[in-house]
Amino acid sequence: MRLLLVLIIFLLLVKFEYMDREINSLIVDRDNILLINKSNTENLKLLADQNKQNNDLFLQREQRKEKQQGELIVTTESLRKLLYKKEQFNHHWPDDIIEWLQLPY
Repeated sequence: MRLLLVLIIFLLLVKFEYMDREINSLIVDRDNILLINKSNTENLKLLADQNKQNNDLFLQREQRKEKQQGELIVTTESLRKLLYKKEQFNHHWPDDIIEWLQLPY
């Protein structure tokens, strides 16, 4: 009877030791997972900030592109008007008018 009691106590101690090691192992695993989670959270925040900066840069580029397009349209139109004015005076004159203009007074 005492042997059985000693055996049961020994088994309980072994089981207790095993459970203690298992708990310690789980605590270490939990701590590692928490560190990984913290690192991933920081990376996610960093990526979110970079995404916001990239979006801001993209919007600035789009606004600058729209402004440049507007300026290009204005510049193109003004150049077309100047060209039209110059072309009015530089068009081909018929030969008989050129001869008439070259006649002496």
